[in-house]
Amino acid sequence: MATEKEIALLSRVAANHLFLGQFEALRASLLSLRKRSPELALAILRTIVHEGGRINGVLFSSTCNSPSHLAWLSALELPRFDSGSPIGSSDHEILRLKVEFLLLIQVVVSRVSELLKRRTGDGDLDDKGEIAGVDENCVKILNRILDLGARRLKSDIEQDSGLFDEVSPVSKDDLKPLWKIFLEYADIFDALCGNIHRQIQLSEPLVSELAVGTKSGEEGSSSSQKDTDALAAIQRNVQLSHLDALSQCAKADDFEGAFSHLRFLHLDYGVEETEYRFSLRELVIKVWRQNSYYGETQLTSCNRMVSMYVEMLSSSCIRLVQMIQLLQDEALSEEIEQHRISDASLIPLPLKKFLQTLAGEKVANADGNISTVAIRSFMRDLYHYARNSKTHVLKLIVDTSLSAISREQLEEANDIVSLFPLLQPLVAVLGWDVLSGKTALRRKLMWLFWTSKSQALRSEEYSHHGKQTEETSCVEYLCDLLCFHLDLARYVAIVNSGQSWDSKNPLCLSHKEQVIDDSDAALYDPFVENLILNSLAIQTPMRVLFDVVPG
Repeated sequence: MATEKEIALLSRVAANHLFLGQFEALRASLLSLRKRSPELALAILRTIVHEGGRINGVLFSSTCNSPSHLAWLSALELPRFDSGSPIGSSDHEILRLKVEFLLLIQVVVSRVSELLKRRTGDGDLDDKGEIAGVDENCVKILNRILDLGARRLKSDIEQDSGLFDEVSPVSKDDLKPLWKIFLEYADIFDALCGNIHRQIQLSEPLVSELAVGTKSGEEGSSSSQKDTDALAAIQRNVQLSHLDALSQCAKADDFEGAFSHLRFLHLDYGVEETEYRFSLRELVIKVWRQNSYYGETQLTSCNRMVSMYVEMLSSSCIRLVQMIQLLQDEALSEEIEQHRISDASLIPLPLKKFLQTLAGEKVANADGNISTVAIRSFMRDLYHYARNSKTHVLKLIVDTSLSAISREQLEEANDIVSLFPLLQPLVAVLGWDVLSGKTALRRKLMWLFWTSKSQALRSEEYSHHGKQTEETSCVEYLCDLLCFHLDLARYVAIVNSGQSWDSKNPLCLSHKEQVIDDSDAALYDPFVENLILNSLAIQTPMRVLFDVVPG
């Protein structure tokens, strides 16, 4: 059995290490004391924690440099000494959070105090990247917040109402001067806000228990509510400081600076959703600024949007990510609506910009090939347009191409479908009926969309299927058949006009390098050619030849 002398000796050793700021030695002494008197060892550790480490006469060192640090180290050891019921009215988790709150505030107080000391000796610190506008008043407010945290620790074991009058409350107006400090030490205050959020979550059921189970329940509950309001005010002001800085950066087109604040935003920290929406909308509109063509500027804008989403995802608040997506869709809808009102051709906005980009590339480059950057930007915009308008991407391409064909702008239609080569035979077949009675345009249509590209299209199909096959789709077969009808109609028209058939460029045998030849168009009657095409639609080629070609 341990003697009282051993317990007294170990207690004095522990006290010596405590006042010398030697925590590891203190911990070892308390572990030895626990074997002889567990209650005394636990009481010493509890006292250190509930006092917030504020014990007169302690000489703090580099390994334990502040009362909050001492309380934090002690709180980490406390569960090992007390594996039973929670301490006072709080469990170990709430106690750890309260001590962590003290530690985080203490770190900021120490840094700001050090800044003010250095500023006293060098008045130009603000010009060297230090925080401007920080004075002794800010340190006083931070110390009051620190006292608030210490009082909350003591309230777990002391329910004396006089205790709550010792510390002046922290009001909402007191926190406004700290905004620059919130921004300078954003990571620390982000952790602090998370700490407060967790404290409030865990403390809510305990507040009602306190009100019912103690004689001074009404006073204790009232004070606890005031403390909770003060903590919530800290959360709210931290969020407002970031929203204000974000808006200022957005107005100055400092996108990187604005993005740096996104990961500190959270919807559960006391700020109305409308305030987040207002600030984020301003930023989204600035980032989403679009040009009338695709190029490096457009790609930069898209990359900024991606960076914005990346930073927002790091906030772990999925609702804010969804808010940005909704704001982006709203900006896109407004842009689409403005284009719809101002553009008479009704070409979808991404395709309009693509055509303008392609026209510029044709002027700048002899080959007229559009850059990969422009193609990526166009495809991304087309996807967002289709998603926003709830229309399939391929339907947009086909409908817009047919609209251009109906206006007899075949080159434009060909440009529209150029990035979707497997759609070209389908557009050629559908466009055939759009150009009813216009044989010359039909011939040009089939040359642009089919005969000049059929070999390349089939090669691309083979690459999709993995091996070459002799099978031909019904659309491709129909394209070949229509080309044959065009050649046959021209042959009949020329023969019936008394001319000899000597065309060296039949449509069925043309290829990419050849240019459509209409030099013999004056040798025959277009009416006859169109009549033959109509006959071929309902009769076999042999029947038409026997009926109209002289024997």
